Amino acid sequence: MTGRRPTLLRPPYGSDPGRFARVAADCRLEATVLWSVQSFDWQDPPDPKKIVAQVLAEVEPGAIVLFHDGQRETNDGRPRASTIAALPDVLERLSADGYEFATVSELLAR
Repeated sequence: MTGRRPTLLRPPYGSDPGRFARVAADCRLEATVLWSVQSFDWQDPPDPKKIVAQVLAEVEPGAIVLFHDGQRETNDGRPRASTIAALPDVLERLSADGYEFATVSELLAR
């Protein structure tokens, strides 16, 4: 619990976004949010460079990049080692290319 009412919704697996948009509207949520770049980190590749290469190949200004924070297969909530290892390189390389980072709310407000 964060003490703040959620304003955005992402359907699990990105499934049935139309239905989720209707539910979001009924719940007075601002938007249903998907992603424009899939990192494929859910495949938990042993080499984090695969995640970095995937993101860098697809990213463009205004992109929303999907990363995951836990083990879906076991649902044990442990961080994905490859994702954690890839993030510093992704952020450093995108920063070097002039990208700025924002929350989804900030991006939508622009």
